[in-house]
Amino acid sequence: MNRGKRSLALILSLGMLLSQAISVRAAAESLPSGISCDEIGTAIEEFVEEHQDTTAGMAVSVFDKEKSLYTNYFGYADKEAGIAVDHDMVIEWGSVTKLLVWVSVMQLWEQGQLELNRDIRDYLPEGFLSNLSYDTPVTMENLMNHNAGFQDVYADMFVKEHAAIGTLETSLKAHEPAQIYEPGEVTAYSNWGVALAGFIVERVSGESFDAYVHRHIFEPLLMEHSALSPDLSDNAYVKEKR
Repeated sequence: MNRGKRSLALILSLGMLLSQAISVRAAAESLPSGISCDEIGTAIEEFVEEHQDTTAGMAVSVFDKEKSLYTNYFGYADKEAGIAVDHDMVIEWGSVTKLLVWVSVMQLWEQGQLELNRDIRDYLPEGFLSNLSYDTPVTMENLMNHNAGFQDVYADMFVKEHAAIGTLETSLKAHEPAQIYEPGEVTAYSNWGVALAGFIVERVSGESFDAYVHRHIFEPLLMEHSALSPDLSDNAYVKEKR
């Protein structure tokens, strides 16, 4: 090959590599939804504008493993009092706490302390489950997939007195639902089932659930302004702001 052809081949090769690098970078700069990172703010703000009549207030943050891509605050924490949502606003977890339960479960699984396909009665006090209707064992995987067969129940979601706050164990026992489907048969959202998984985390780890989450999730992630205890006693900053 003469020098001219070698030069042309080199240029073509460099061009292909550059094209591939640009494609990889472009893919990396887009979210799974296909929205580019520099358009995410506009997309969120347009969504908020479209739904402002049915939205009281919200705090939004989008980030990847390296940095925050977008942060903003919208609306009010108390519209009548004119209190806007801002950086210091305490927002309740709600069902986002379920993520903490499953991260905890998977941590214990990774450590070999918990089996996902084992009868959960092996992790509970003798006779703890008294309303089971089927011989098919309930496993942690059933709890994670909301197909353990439990009828969902709502009880004591709001209490006015500190003394009314029970432990996971006492609350679960007081409100155990009926098992109306065979495990694995029907997917039915179960708050009680997730709480039961949290209690199993307590049993296996030897720590209260909120203590476990602080030590194994919040602290490693430097989440200094997060609380989990119902009375917010596990974080003075959050309790004051709330």
